[in-house]
Amino acid sequence: MKKLILGFFILLQTIIFSDENIGYISSFNILRLGANEKNYKEVGKILSSFDIVGLEEVFSEAGVQKVVDELEKVTNVDWDYHMTSYPVGTKKYKEHYAYVFRTDRVKFLKSRGYFKDRQNDFIREPYGADFKIGNMDFTFVFYTLSMEIKKVLGWLRLTLWEKFMIIFKIWIKRKMIL
Repeated sequence: MKKLILGFFILLQTIIFSDENIGYISSFNILRLGANEKNYKEVGKILSSFDIVGLEEVFSEAGVQKVVDELEKVTNVDWDYHMTSYPVGTKKYKEHYAYVFRTDRVKFLKSRGYFKDRQNDFIREPYGADFKIGNMDFTFVFYTLSMEIKKVLGWLRLTLWEKFMIIFKIWIKRKMIL
């Protein structure tokens, strides 16, 4: 009986933690992609270690396509992308979010779109999209907090858990999806 239970747990662990269900996820501030010159070869090398990467400070779809093209050269695997349909930000500064992902490991499911920010807690409204890696569906959400310098200094002193709880409370209050 003990061997049967042990065998079951080993099988369960193999299923849950198989390579198919493990994904490497990252976010990357790409610094004005499409508006500034980039060394796309280096960007491709850096991002190629991940299955999906969220990009912020995206200024053009052509820039995202160049990143995808370079990722395909570096990895010899097909990549795709999803980009927001319109930029958000202040009157003086707006940017897109984008996701680049390996098509053999990640499936794009749907856009959740921008979350409403009626109290201006964010510089750019949070944006989410649903993806699937193996048997795991998840929502990848971008957000940027808007804060005065005094608030930033206070924010830096908080623990990671305290920061998470602040953001979580804002999301719950606004019925956002984590």
